[in-house]
Amino acid sequence: MSATETYNVDSKSYLKRARSQLDRHSYKGLFYAALELRFGIEARIQEYLESHTHIPNKRKKEWQLSHLDKTILKYFGDTNRVTKVIIRPSKSPSKEMVCYYTPVTPELISIGQRLGDLLHVQTKHHSPKDGFWKTTKGMLEKAYKLLEISNKGTLMGPPLWKEKGKSAVMVLMGSSDEETESYHKTMQKGDRIVATIEHLNKFPEK
Repeated sequence: MSATETYNVDSKSYLKRARSQLDRHSYKGLFYAALELRFGIEARIQEYLESHTHIPNKRKKEWQLSHLDKTILKYFGDTNRVTKVIIRPSKSPSKEMVCYYTPVTPELISIGQRLGDLLHVQTKHHSPKDGFWKTTKGMLEKAYKLLEISNKGTLMGPPLWKEKGKSAVMVLMGSSDEETESYHKTMQKGDRIVATIEHLNKFPEK
């Protein structure tokens, strides 16, 4: 192990390591990929929760996907759809920002729970011709695709309305430090904005 090697624990890092294992096309790599994907799903939900001060810290630290799912539902509401938000700061409306909230969907949570079966000792031997391997690879690839989409958004949750719909809380997190800094320069906390909100069935392909 290199002294300079790091093991980053953000969801995108788990996703990247899962891809590396899947691309090795080995049987053992599937189990390692399952571990990274399971971690990545938990991490992404926790990243959303950590961004909001109104959520109790105890709820943010949960690790069981069923519990995390209930916390998301309680504090974010029904989040099975991608939310697109176009933000125009009132002081500089020409500086339009297009942001997305890409949830960890119920489908991904369901797959994540099934991944748990791969994280325990395997009591049955599967020959190379056993359909177990193809089925498992397909499930992992599906989990990878869904988690990849969940990591595309820069909104750390859907717009949360308060004061009976008179204002909304939105937490932005750029995909890079430079993008986050750009958000801060364009819009400060408390600035008035014009926002267009649209719910989509899927993340738009570019």
